[in-house]
Amino acid sequence: MENVILTPVQQEYTDFMNLPMGVYKNIQYYNQISGRSFFESNLCKKEGCTYYSHVVFRIKKSKNGYYRQNVTKNGFTLNEKGKLSIWYNKNIFEIPGISGVFAHLKMNWLSEKVMPYVTKTIAEKMIAGKITNNVDIVKAYIKVMRLQCSPRLLFHVIKTNMYNKPHLLQMMSVAKDQDHFLQKCLDDVNHKDEDGYRAEFHGINDLVKQAQILGRSVDYTWSINRMKEEHAQWTKEIMEIEIKDMQDVTATCVLPYLKFTYPGFKLLTTKKEIFAEGKEMRHCVYTNYWSSVNNGHYLVYQVDFFGERATLGLNLYEGKLTYNQCYRESNKVVSDGLRNNITIFIKELNNWSKQNNIFKQENLQFNNGN
Repeated sequence: MENVILTPVQQEYTDFMNLPMGVYKNIQYYNQISGRSFFESNLCKKEGCTYYSHVVFRIKKSKNGYYRQNVTKNGFTLNEKGKLSIWYNKNIFEIPGISGVFAHLKMNWLSEKVMPYVTKTIAEKMIAGKITNNVDIVKAYIKVMRLQCSPRLLFHVIKTNMYNKPHLLQMMSVAKDQDHFLQKCLDDVNHKDEDGYRAEFHGINDLVKQAQILGRSVDYTWSINRMKEEHAQWTKEIMEIEIKDMQDVTATCVLPYLKFTYPGFKLLTTKKEIFAEGKEMRHCVYTNYWSSVNNGHYLVYQVDFFGERATLGLNLYEGKLTYNQCYRESNKVVSDGLRNNITIFIKELNNWSKQNNIFKQENLQFNNGN
């Protein structure tokens, strides 16, 4: 193998460079070529070593004419002993055009979905003919990563493209039994209900993150209800730790509204209360609205409408409280019944505020700089 051009330079580049210098070439450059990127890939063998390069370049103009300026260059060197050196410390699957290299080296069996799991060491074994199929790639990767799972199960999950590599490894890292997790993935793909979807716990990503924080394991054979119970318990544990070290602040501007009571609506007045609400309900009420609450421009209510939990946010502007938003857990929409009840609540809260001169008291506080 002397020199193999795997992806030749685009013909447009060649045609342009072959044009004679002149106004027409300048027109073509500024209208068609300037700012664009071109690339080429080459595989060659020299003095017992194999080299692969993938170059991205642009065409630049100077006083003397047009020239090629490289933008990025990637590739590898394979020495006579079969050892790979990847340029610029990249992973081999990150090298552009690498699939074409493997195809040229008679490895057409390599699945693109398995490619992210090819390490430098695995690639060396593939080139040496010690690995000749996708399952053996996965088997070698399991050994490198010290995973505890069936190579065939992992291979079949990788083929489904259900999770990308980082997400898949994250899910597996907290699995009590990794094969149980992989089998669940396949079940989720192969067994769907009449609507085309398999029932699942939508908070699974949160549960995985919590398991990592707490050093726990997730049993993927748990029922959805069991996962919800564990998620709720772990949320409380993490919240207790976070809140313990949080300096609490009371939003004094909203305290007058505590005197108004309404069944199922609880006014939240402190930093910790609103943080806990956002954490429990998994939405941005603390992140986006605590500052407004503390400045007296926003009210947050914890709502329990016949067992339907939600968080209500109200704007306070020019002497009137208006609806901003109300969501259940994870920003899910509320029922029509709760929405109607909120309308009545806001109307009565505004009437009560006017009767008790709450808005005037607030304006006085702001004017005094409190």
